Amino acid sequence: MSNWRFHGAERLAVANDRGFTLIETLVTMALTAMIAGVLWQAMQQITRIERMLQGSGVNGQLNLVRREWLRDLIQAALVEQIGVPRRFIGDARHLSLASSETLAMPGLGGGPLHIHFETDAATRRHRLMVEVKSSAAMASSEKSETLELLAWAGKEGRLRYLGADGVWIDQWPNPNPNFVPTGDPDADFRLEAQAALPRLPRAVWLDMGQELGGSLVVQVSTTQAGRGRLAQWEQQ
Repeated sequence: MSNWRFHGAERLAVANDRGFTLIETLVTMALTAMIAGVLWQAMQQITRIERMLQGSGVNGQLNLVRREWLRDLIQAALVEQIGVPRRFIGDARHLSLASSETLAMPGLGGGPLHIHFETDAATRRHRLMVEVKSSAAMASSEKSETLELLAWAGKEGRLRYLGADGVWIDQWPNPNPNFVPTGDPDADFRLEAQAALPRLPRAVWLDMGQELGGSLVVQVSTTQAGRGRLAQWEQQ
């Protein structure tokens, strides 16, 4: 009995001294490689998601700033004058205006702005472009600079204008101003003359993609402050 125990213990000691076999080592290495591969893929996925979130956060903040700057540009449109060519002219895809906001932009000096929508035929992405023409460029043959302000996928961009009667239209100035005769020649003359006066729309509606926050409705300022900005623009 004691001899059996002695030989069993001896064999166990020999096995312990021998260590892992080649097959056991290969199996261990294979399992380690599989676990490492799974963990590496998981880490890559996490890193990719973090980058996407960081990028979307930065882009979202930039788009918000650009939207607000666009709002300021349109809101500060200079009032129209009698006997002077109109500056605020627009349709569903284009809008030209003069804005007092350009007075604060170096090198522009109150130059006119042209806002329009473009669509990339290859990517089907829509872009809102702002063309800025400085006073110096107006006096020379210099080409104006066009900037991409916003870009999105999906719904095509569109502009609409709110008239004094509370109706949204696709073109400004209104090609068909509402004038309802009253039967009184003097009153009709005054109403017709008033309808023919150059005016700004009450608001501008820019329909853009949901990834940019959706539509942007801008109330156009025609208050005394706007007249003051016009005087400052004329002086410069």
